[in-house]
Amino acid sequence: MSLDSIALSAFALILLGIGYVFAFRVETAIAFQLRYAEALSSIRPSENPEYYEETYEHRKGVFRVGGTVLLVVGAFLLAMVVYGTLFVESFP
Repeated sequence: MSLDSIALSAFALILLGIGYVFAFRVETAIAFQLRYAEALSSIRPSENPEYYEETYEHRKGVFRVGGTVLLVVGAFLLAMVVYGTLFVESFP
Protein backbone atom coordinates (compact mmCIF):
# COMPACT_ATOMS: atom_id res chain seq x y z
CA MET A 1 0.00 0.00 0.00
CA SER A 2 1.24 3.43 -0.87
CA LEU A 3 1.16 6.53 1.26
CA ASP A 4 -1.77 7.83 -0.81
CA SER A 5 -3.85 4.75 -0.04
CA ILE A 6 -3.06 5.00 3.64
CA ALA A 7 -3.96 8.71 3.69
CA LEU A 8 -7.26 8.09 1.88
CA SER A 9 -8.08 5.22 4.24
CA ALA A 10 -7.33 7.38 7.28
CA PHE A 11 -9.49 10.19 5.89
CA ALA A 12 -12.34 7.75 5.25
CA LEU A 13 -12.09 6.38 8.80
CA ILE A 14 -12.12 9.91 10.22
CA LEU A 15 -15.26 10.66 8.19
CA LEU A 16 -16.86 7.46 9.47
CA GLY A 17 -16.01 8.34 13.07
CA ILE A 18 -17.37 11.87 12.86
CA GLY A 19 -20.42 10.63 10.97
CA TYR A 20 -21.10 8.07 13.69
CA VAL A 21 -20.96 10.71 16.41
CA PHE A 22 -23.23 13.07 14.47
CA ALA A 23 -25.76 10.42 13.44
CA PHE A 24 -25.96 8.20 16.52
CA ARG A 25 -24.54 10.24 19.40
CA VAL A 26 -26.50 13.43 18.80
CA GLU A 27 -26.43 14.47 22.47
CA THR A 28 -22.62 14.39 22.43
CA ALA A 29 -22.52 16.47 19.24
CA ILE A 30 -24.96 19.02 20.67
CA ALA A 31 -22.92 19.23 23.89
CA PHE A 32 -19.81 20.04 21.84
CA GLN A 33 -21.78 22.58 19.84
CA LEU A 34 -22.99 24.32 22.99
CA ARG A 35 -19.51 24.37 24.48
CA TYR A 36 -18.00 25.98 21.39
CA ALA A 37 -21.00 28.25 20.85
CA GLU A 38 -20.34 29.72 24.28
CA ALA A 39 -16.89 30.80 23.13
CA LEU A 40 -17.47 31.66 19.47
CA SER A 41 -21.11 32.43 18.74
CA SER A 42 -22.71 35.85 18.55
CA ILE A 43 -25.75 34.33 20.33
CA ARG A 44 -24.26 32.59 23.37
CA PRO A 45 -26.25 29.84 25.12
CA SER A 46 -25.82 31.51 28.50
CA GLU A 47 -27.19 34.83 27.18
CA ASN A 48 -30.12 33.43 25.23
CA PRO A 49 -31.03 29.88 26.37
CA GLU A 50 -34.53 30.10 24.83
CA TYR A 51 -33.00 30.28 21.36
CA TYR A 52 -31.11 27.02 21.90
CA GLU A 53 -34.16 25.33 23.43
CA GLU A 54 -36.36 26.40 20.50
CA THR A 55 -33.89 25.18 17.89
CA TYR A 56 -32.99 21.92 19.70
CA GLU A 57 -35.13 19.62 17.52
CA HIS A 58 -33.95 21.31 14.33
CA ARG A 59 -30.29 21.03 15.35
CA LYS A 60 -30.85 17.39 16.30
CA GLY A 61 -32.24 16.66 12.83
CA VAL A 62 -29.42 18.53 11.13
CA PHE A 63 -26.82 16.52 13.05
CA ARG A 64 -28.54 13.25 12.11
CA VAL A 65 -28.71 14.11 8.41
CA GLY A 66 -25.16 15.46 8.37
CA GLY A 67 -23.89 12.38 10.17
CA THR A 68 -25.66 10.12 7.71
CA VAL A 69 -24.08 11.96 4.78
CA LEU A 70 -20.63 11.66 6.37
CA LEU A 71 -21.19 7.95 6.97
CA VAL A 72 -22.19 7.39 3.34
CA VAL A 73 -19.27 9.41 1.97
CA GLY A 74 -16.77 7.74 4.32
CA ALA A 75 -18.04 4.26 3.49
CA PHE A 76 -17.95 4.99 -0.24
CA LEU A 77 -14.40 6.38 -0.03
CA LEU A 78 -13.20 3.41 2.01
CA ALA A 79 -14.86 1.00 -0.43
CA MET A 80 -13.15 2.72 -3.36
CA VAL A 81 -9.76 2.50 -1.63
CA VAL A 82 -10.25 -1.21 -0.95
CA TYR A 83 -11.47 -1.82 -4.49
CA GLY A 84 -8.58 0.14 -5.98
CA THR A 85 -6.04 -1.64 -3.82
CA LEU A 86 -7.32 -5.12 -4.62
CA PHE A 87 -8.47 -4.90 -8.24
CA VAL A 88 -6.87 -1.93 -10.02
CA GLU A 89 -3.21 -2.28 -10.88
CA SER A 90 -2.53 1.41 -11.48
CA PHE A 91 -4.06 2.55 -8.18
CA PRO A 92 -1.57 4.57 -6.08
